[in-house]
Amino acid sequence: MRQKISGIYKIINMTNNKYYVGSSYDIYYRWRKHKERLNRNDHHSPKLQRSWNRDGADNFVFKIIEKCDKSLLIKKEQRYLNIAYTNKKQSYNMTFDAMRPPDRFGCKHSCWIKVPHKTKRLLQEYWINNGTMKTLIFAKTRYNIGSKVVCNRLIPAFKKQTDKRPERSITDQTIYTFYHKSGKRYTGKRIDFIKQYKLTECCISNMLAGRFKSHKGWSLIQNLAEPDKSGLNNANCDKNLYTIYNIYTQEKITDTRYGIYAIRKILKEEIIYKLIKKKIKKTKGGWIIYDSKQ
Repeated sequence: MRQKISGIYKIINMTNNKYYVGSSYDIYYRWRKHKERLNRNDHHSPKLQRSWNRDGADNFVFKIIEKCDKSLLIKKEQRYLNIAYTNKKQSYNMTFDAMRPPDRFGCKHSCWIKVPHKTKRLLQEYWINNGTMKTLIFAKTRYNIGSKVVCNRLIPAFKKQTDKRPERSITDQTIYTFYHKSGKRYTGKRIDFIKQYKLTECCISNMLAGRFKSHKGWSLIQNLAEPDKSGLNNANCDKNLYTIYNIYTQEKITDTRYGIYAIRKILKEEIIYKLIKKKIKKTKGGWIIYDSKQ
């Protein structure tokens, strides 16, 4: 079994002699974690990550500078950090206070990160045309800008400049049918539905995209512009009411196919389909079709 070594270590770049200094109760375990995050391109020190990506892992050396007891780690590390502070250009450390964890305090705050004017303009155009969620993904993948910068700084500034927000629901003229768990139904355009019931636009958009099953008790039943004509998947378009009856509990329920399997969650969709088509007479739980269509 490997013995744990407590002390101070350095990660040194042999090409320019720059280094990162740190401390750990288990130095070799800490070094393994550094390598994992660097290889994953997810290290808390952007300066060390850039050098690692540019120069390669073979040009970095891990050295144990001083072994010491656990109780002296902070004091010893602070001494080496004070030395590194005198020549910041040669150090990869993001913070020079041993009491502040680098994973949390070493990274720049979102308000300090500078975004070029050209990048802001491109993100603003993308936000107007595609909305917030796609802008977050685009900013991260294209410009490596985090969600906090986009949500807390850029989008509020965009709203003040343009005095408008992307309202895709206004341009959507598709007719939808929504079903509420209380039995209510609504058929109409998305924007009218949102305004009438005071719902959240992004949640309705996610529900229409299939990412959300329901929102505040509302579920999507039917897209009348593009109805599905296939057999089993036609449950969303089937507006007929069916009555199912349980021969064991004497419970009787009348609803649409979609209401039975998606809202009430009594039976699976394929079981209801087989009952309606009379492929089976009774389910294992004792449910039968009491009165086919009303």
